[in-house]
Amino acid sequence: MWIFWVLFFIAAMLLVFWMLRIERVRLATHVKECREAAARMGVAYEYDAPDTLVAKIKGFDLTYSDGDRLRNGIRDVFSRTSSTENLYLFLHQHHGSMPGAVGGMGHRETVGCLVSKRLRLPRFRLSPERPIEKIASMFGAQDVDFDSHPAFSRSYFLNTNDETAVRGLFDPTVLGFFDRHPGFHVEGNDDTLVIYQFNKSLSVTELPEFLETAKQISDLFKR
Repeated sequence: MWIFWVLFFIAAMLLVFWMLRIERVRLATHVKECREAAARMGVAYEYDAPDTLVAKIKGFDLTYSDGDRLRNGIRDVFSRTSSTENLYLFLHQHHGSMPGAVGGMGHRETVGCLVSKRLRLPRFRLSPERPIEKIASMFGAQDVDFDSHPAFSRSYFLNTNDETAVRGLFDPTVLGFFDRHPGFHVEGNDDTLVIYQFNKSLSVTELPEFLETAKQISDLFKR
């Protein structure tokens, strides 16, 4: 009988070592693909999250329940930096850490983040108006609507602590863009803007298009 257990232990250890080897190969291949994609896009790539990015997005609604685990939930950071701004694309993995998300369920988003001296934003959160936002509005949650753009007001939930500033920020150009592009989540505060679509993660080949979209949305809010 003891021979059986010795053989079982050896087989189990060999299986573990084999699985670890497969994972190392998979990760090395993934990092190689990401570096090649970064080179094509003319941006830098890091597998782990840099301190500057973690500091900037901590406290946004997207990451509010991640707490000290935030760094562990960020991978594959593509970045373009200049003297005036930093633009990031990254994968955020979390469990129920969005308003309206089901606690415990895993979610993954590819997120764009711009940190720029040309952004002077009031704190706001723009999201598609789902049933949970409609219910929240019924119970008094603020939703800034615009009579001039009823389609935007039907499609999006816009919450802020400074309605006057947000009404000035969401001018006809901004409202018209989101009229034509439903489904985005956008959060802003001071010099930082984050852009994503809930539970939508992109392949490496889709990143260049999202980079252009993130730049286009960011430019709408620059002043």
